[in-house]
Amino acid sequence: MSFLPNLFIESIKNISNFNEEAFVNIHNNQSFLTSIRINPFKITDATTLNHLPIQSVVPWCAHGYYLANRPSFTFDPCFHAGVYYVQEASSMFIAHIANYIKQIDNRKEWRILDACAAPGGKTTLLADAFPQSLIIANEVIASRVNVLIDNVVKWGNPYVIVTQNDPVHFTRLNGFFNFMLVDAPCSGSGLFRKHPEATAEWSFNNVKLCSERQERILHNLISSLTQCGYLIYSTCSYSIEENEHIVDKLMGTNMFESVCIPIENSWGIEEVYTKQKAYCYRFWPYKLKGEGFFVACFKKKTNEIFLIPPKGEERKKFHNNVFLPIINKWFKPIEAMVYQQHKENIYAIPKNNMNAYLFLNKHLYIKRAGMHIGKMIKDEMIPEHDLAMSTFVADDVVKVEFDYATAIQFLRKENIEVHIPHKGWALGCYNAFPLGWMKILPNRINNYYPLFLKIINKQIK
Repeated sequence: MSFLPNLFIESIKNISNFNEEAFVNIHNNQSFLTSIRINPFKITDATTLNHLPIQSVVPWCAHGYYLANRPSFTFDPCFHAGVYYVQEASSMFIAHIANYIKQIDNRKEWRILDACAAPGGKTTLLADAFPQSLIIANEVIASRVNVLIDNVVKWGNPYVIVTQNDPVHFTRLNGFFNFMLVDAPCSGSGLFRKHPEATAEWSFNNVKLCSERQERILHNLISSLTQCGYLIYSTCSYSIEENEHIVDKLMGTNMFESVCIPIENSWGIEEVYTKQKAYCYRFWPYKLKGEGFFVACFKKKTNEIFLIPPKGEERKKFHNNVFLPIINKWFKPIEAMVYQQHKENIYAIPKNNMNAYLFLNKHLYIKRAGMHIGKMIKDEMIPEHDLAMSTFVADDVVKVEFDYATAIQFLRKENIEVHIPHKGWALGCYNAFPLGWMKILPNRINNYYPLFLKIINKQIK
């Protein structure tokens, strides 16, 4: 007896090469692998994470690893330090596509849109694949934007700009992007193994509504992709209405050509060829180590080219002013950055993003850009959590190594004790990975870990 709705099985049983028995059995088993993706700007491989039950490498993602079981990530300080991200293995295939595109297209400048970005797994993946490239991570739902920002901050990448806009707003950016990921909102059937309760929400009507929404999102975004730009479309649904049908409608516009992505037979990914002659890739959990996923890649043929306006007067508000000597005590002197002061807040913006940032700021609602270094209160700088999570902290900033118990106390924003002669600001670390700021005073230690991030669970599981 399967917990899967009969109507759902009926809706997908005619998909080419679908094995109903294997599909039902793998869902009845309900055992699945947890996978993580390491942050290559903080560690080079997973050997540093010897406290995690790492089992094997995700074959299509060099930074992805399967775990033998699911630990309590809440109580792993390395997780809070942004050393790794918990991400479903199938969706890591986006990394393989991105790396292949870079092989066949060696352009110097990438302007990237992650159109449906929350909670941030694919945004951080793109940040790894395209280091120092401009990435716009957009999320229309307000309640999900803060989670996206938290994960971008944790990853420590100042080249990501987080926006909160409806897809229709991107029609203002004709031909701006040359790489676009649309991981579209969908009916979610690909994750039924992990979330069996979601089957109660599945219906033909919901699939139809999702398909219509996916069409609308793509329709609004297409004009902002330039000629010879790349579009990746993906869902975590099995339904043809949300996958092959959407792909064929894109191909039917005659604006795109399909991009064939090379795959290994041993990976278990199924290559599909649609009626409109497009290559697509289906992930079936009974064929590989991962959940349900669908993805296709396109190259735009039509002639829409965007040129960023030349430097304007607005750039004058970004400058190196009198507080720069103070910043240099905290922030590695990086020539590639320019600085902005807004009231008491100091931000660092990558110099090669400046013109694009000024242009985007006129057309989109920007929630986060660059890196929030700190606040200037009188003559003292109060460092921000952004800086702690980055890889740009100055080498001579005092770092205090926590043991595990102290690290958890710190992450709970509780009082901690450290015994060092230093007085003043220090960076609390675990296994040399920064967790956040504290200020050591003669009779106490002030814990500056952000209140909204603190661990609230009572017991370690």
